[in-house]
Amino acid sequence: MWLNIYLIPLVIRIFLVILFPFSALDKILFWRGALAHAESSFLPKSSGPPLLIAAICVESITPLCIVSG
Repeated sequence: MWLNIYLIPLVIRIFLVILFPFSALDKILFWRGALAHAESSFLPKSSGPPLLIAAICVESITPLCIVSG
């Protein structure tokens, strides 16, 4: 019974968010490429770094919130 109530939902949540931290790490390690991609939009060029920092924060914090329920 505990398997259906606790373990399976936990495993599903972990598999749901497993790529978020790797995406944040990719943005940190390959900052220049991510910045070039962020600055290629219609937004002003100066909005690239704040958007990347916000994305890194979201991709780092959100998995913890989702997994913890």
